Amino acid sequence: MMCDRQDHSHCLELFDQLSEYIDGEMDEIGRREIEAHVSRCLACFGCLQSLKRTIALCKQTGRQTVPPVFSAKLQNMILHIQSAP
Repeated sequence: MMCDRQDHSHCLELFDQLSEYIDGEMDEIGRREIEAHVSRCLACFGCLQSLKRTIALCKQTGRQTVPPVFSAKLQNMILHIQSAP
């Protein structure tokens, strides 16, 4: 299972669409294109499997609250970024 392309720009294009593919938000043609590609590209196959495992692990953790200090710092950073020219 090796990618048949020396230029991996196609891999990068497909990588940008993996979330849509996993979430079932992709049209049939796009879905088939990704499935065909990952069937022959070990790197993309591994990336897809890793992303699926990451999503599954995130779903297992459930909702967690962040400490109030962290939340306040994050809000201040957002306000600072929004007010920057």
